[in-house]
Amino acid sequence: MCRFQTQPTIRKAVVRLSLVSITVLIASCASFGVRHEIEFSPLERADRLVVLTRSGAIVKTITDPGQVSAAAQFIQAYRSGWQDPVGGVIVPEFLLHFYVGSRGLGGYGISTGYLTSDPPTAGFWSRPAPPDDVNRLASLLGLTLAGK
Repeated sequence: MCRFQTQPTIRKAVVRLSLVSITVLIASCASFGVRHEIEFSPLERADRLVVLTRSGAIVKTITDPGQVSAAAQFIQAYRSGWQDPVGGVIVPEFLLHFYVGSRGLGGYGISTGYLTSDPPTAGFWSRPAPPDDVNRLASLLGLTLAGK
């Protein structure tokens, strides 16, 4: 008789443990979905833009004021909606680093369909962006995105 009375108690404990585990999992996943805002206005003071590959190799340095300004203005429209990706860090195709003189101001990464923040200045954040918008910026900067 004891054997039959113990099994329902064990089942209840397993069900409770399962419910607690599911609740913790849902709560932790929900925290990854929190959207974040990043302030990119310091980039507008830049006089130089260094474009790097995802592996850190310098592609080009842009000093044309129109191109530097356009790249700084582009990201202003995407200040909000940044997320910490559940699947891990997203690596962009190109990194755009902005400078005034020799001082770094920060930057962002571009790939077809998404943008990434500059980890040293803003953390590991990413967000979707319309592919046409990102491709237009890449073209203005003389870059070709693989996913185009």
